[in-house]
Amino acid sequence: MQAIIAAKPDVIFTQLDPQTAAVMFQNFKELDNLAIPIVGTDVTSGNDYLKAITYPVAHDHLVSVFGTNATGAAADNFAAAFAAQNGANAQPIAGANYAYDAVLSLALAMDKAGTTDGPAVIADMKAVTNPPGTPCDTYKACYQGIKAGTKIKMDGASGDLIFNAYNNVFGPYGAFQANAVTGAENQVALLSAADLATATP
Repeated sequence: MQAIIAAKPDVIFTQLDPQTAAVMFQNFKELDNLAIPIVGTDVTSGNDYLKAITYPVAHDHLVSVFGTNATGAAADNFAAAFAAQNGANAQPIAGANYAYDAVLSLALAMDKAGTTDGPAVIADMKAVTNPPGTPCDTYKACYQGIKAGTKIKMDGASGDLIFNAYNNVFGPYGAFQANAVTGAENQVALLSAADLATATP
C-alpha cells in the first residue's frame, strides 16, 4: 500500500473479492485517507462488495464501470429467457447480457461454419454479427436465416455486435456510484460505444 501511495498514481484500478477489498480500503484509509480515486469493475458494484467496504466509503471513494443494458427486441428476449430460468423477480448480474450474446454469437458462427474448429468459427463470426445482413434477434430466427442461406446480422442484448479489425466489439459503459445509505448504484457518467471505439483498438 505504501509503495502504491509513494508512486502517486492518478487512479487505482481494482477488481478484488469483498474480503480483500475490505482490508485494502481500510489500509488506504489509515495510510492516506483514501486520497487516490479508485475505479472498479462490475465486481465492485455487487452488494456483498459494497457492504464489505461500507456504503459511505463506496460512495465517497469508488466508481464502478461496467457495460450498461441495451434496449430493444434482443434485450427483451434476454430478459424473458432470464426470467424463465430464474423467476420474474430475479435480477441478472452485471455483464450477463454480454455473456448471453457471446454464447449466441459463438453458436451461430459454429452453425455458419458447419464445424467447431476454432479458426473456421472465428472466420465466420463477423458473417453472423457484422452488417450488412438481415437483422435477427433470437437464436432461432438467426439460425433459420443461416440455414436458408441468408446473410444475417445478429442483434445483441448488450448492443450492436459489430467486430472491428481487431475483433473487438464496443458497447456503452456506465460509471456508477453507490448511494451512501442504501448502496443502490446510480449512473454518474456514460461512455458511448463510439467513444470507446475511438479510444481503443
